[in-house]
Amino acid sequence: MEEKRGNRQILAITYIFVAIFLGMAAYLVNFIVKDSDTVINNPYNKRQKLLAERVVRGEIYSADGKVLAKTETLDGGEEKRVYPYGDIFCHAVGRTANSMTGVELAQCYPLLTSHANPFLQLTNTFRGEKNPGDNVYTTLDSKLQETAYNALGEHKGAVVALEPSRERYLQWYQNLITIQIL
Repeated sequence: MEEKRGNRQILAITYIFVAIFLGMAAYLVNFIVKDSDTVINNPYNKRQKLLAERVVRGEIYSADGKVLAKTETLDGGEEKRVYPYGDIFCHAVGRTANSMTGVELAQCYPLLTSHANPFLQLTNTFRGEKNPGDNVYTTLDSKLQETAYNALGEHKGAVVALEPSRERYLQWYQNLITIQIL
């Protein structure tokens, strides 16, 4: 009787450890599949600084192929983030100076990830050069954004596209823009 009781206790402890192991495995899978991008893309994650030492931040493009942000290497190897459209896209694209905002913040990890040819990456590592980062393509339309920005001028306000179907968009774009200044 004593032996059966001891075996039951061992069996119960075994089941508890198996349940704990399966719970930890499920959490790990959940973390890898669901939460890892959030943790990696967090601005407090030191991995981004390490990646920035090995990868040149990728470019940000509009839907029509215009470069909205790129990295230029100055004399002496210093990198500078350049925004060709200036303030026109600053609210959406964001900035990297001081604290990151916009697409620069939301897509920081993809911009600092390099999917270049592995042979090229290895060669750059041996040369002490940085690998090119991946590019991000947005749904922003440069012509539409410039038109809205110029129409607002010095006024504070917003431009909203209601029912942006293709036909209405083309009609709207070809006609004069009416903007209500807030």
